[in-house]
Formats: sequence, structure tokens, C-alpha cells
Amino acid sequence: MIYSLIDQLNSQGVALSLDDKGHLKATLPWPVKEIPSNVLPMLQRVKTSRAEVEEVLSWDEEKSFTVYRAAIRKMGATFGKLALGSLPWARRHRPELEKVVRDAEQAFCRAHNERDMPGVRAASAAMEKAGMVVCVEFKKAADEVRRRREAGNK
Repeated sequence: MIYSLIDQLNSQGVALSLDDKGHLKATLPWPVKEIPSNVLPMLQRVKTSRAEVEEVLSWDEEKSFTVYRAAIRKMGATFGKLALGSLPWARRHRPELEKVVRDAEQAFCRAHNERDMPGVRAASAAMEKAGMVVCVEFKKAADEVRRRREAGNK
């Protein structure tokens, strides 16, 4: 994983950063000819994974949470207060739907912890989609209960 590679290099005194144009820059604590043999393979991996390293270094934690919150807000805007009761309902009546929501939440946490913005976006979209499905099914069930009550009162 790129994040652990960056940490390993940092522990060896190598500072990786982005310049003003967003390009990768490495600051070494030794002259190039004196780079320790255990550090050379790590620097080679950084070189071959440059785009991925640049992406990790440009990580924006607040943006990650903003993407996730936007997905949740969209679900709330679509279903309003109905969205609030849908997950407890799914837990009791449709555990397979609740599992999809939980899997999406876990995918977001993994992507966020790995500083993987494309993963954050994908997990947030999956969360929104799963949440929408739960809300739709919850609304169908609530409408059916209401219909049966009304039919019983006639």
C-alpha cells in the first residue's frame, strides 16, 4: 500500500511532498550516491507509482467527508424523515438490505483510512444507492401496512 511506503520512507528520513504544480518531490537526507541499499527499492517503487503517490499526498480529509455527507444529504432530501426510520426497519425486516448499507459504510471507512479519494467517491455513491433502496422498500412496506389498516377499518 502506498501510504505505508510513504511512512517507511519518512521513517528513513526521506520527505515526499508536492511542489507548487502538484508534482512529486523527494528530499533525501544523504547525497544520491550514499542512499542506503534498503531505501533504493522503496524509491524505485515511488517512481513507478508516481501518480498514486501524488494522489495520496494531495489527500484532503475534509473533502472526503464532504463527499460522504453529500450522499447522505441527497438521500435525506429525497425521502425526508422517512429515511430516519428506514435502517432500523431494514435491520429487523430486510437484513440483506441493511448489510449492503453496512458494507458501503465499511468501504467508505477503508477508502478514507487509505486516503483513496476515488474509493471514497465510489463508496459514497454505493452508500447513497443502498440507502435509497432501503428507503424505497421501507416506504413500500409502510404503504402496505397503511393500506391493510384502511382496508380493515372499512
